[in-house]
Amino acid sequence: MKLFKALMAAVLVAACAAPASAQVYESKSYIKKTSKTTTIDNSYKNYSRIGLYYNNMSWWSDYGDESLNGLDIQYVYGINLTKRYPMYLEVGGAFKFGVGGDDGEDWQDFMIEVPVNYTYRFFFNNRKIAISPFVGLNFNIHLSTTANFNGNDWDAFEDLDGRRFQMGWKIGSNFDFRKFYIGLSYGTDFWGVLEDSGSGTFNLGLGFVF
Repeated sequence: MKLFKALMAAVLVAACAAPASAQVYESKSYIKKTSKTTTIDNSYKNYSRIGLYYNNMSWWSDYGDESLNGLDIQYVYGINLTKRYPMYLEVGGAFKFGVGGDDGEDWQDFMIEVPVNYTYRFFFNNRKIAISPFVGLNFNIHLSTTANFNGNDWDAFEDLDGRRFQMGWKIGSNFDFRKFYIGLSYGTDFWGVLEDSGSGTFNLGLGFVF
């Protein structure tokens, strides 16, 4: 995990330095060809992503650690911030769930996530391929978080004074191949669901970009 965090930090540095080195990867012009004409498109368009992700959620506290595995379906919309460079603000939403636990504890967590990301898209091969590192914030609303401790059912909010709302950071990258993409990310929350706890999530997914 330390190696993964180091790689994600390198992605962030690349994203911040992107405007100064954009011409190394592609000229600002995008060549459109038809049967009769060839035009030059200097603009960067807005886009949408929809994908299905595997997620691994890790919770840690003084009472022990838990690992939940699950899926989420996510949609984001990328809004171009400047005509000169492919810098974007991504906003969207996701439905997530995770199940798992250790030592006689079984957890189930269902939530809505709202991501807000800054991303820079490095284009190759006349914009047929792109690498898009991003960094951003997540806003999570837990719909249901329950646990079974040795046969006894507990609700994290009614019985354990849990927090329904969480906020955290995320860093990652998307790899676009025409209309398809692979995405990965890692982030942690600023506070955990339970008192004196923390949490982090790794995501790996596939989807469509259009």
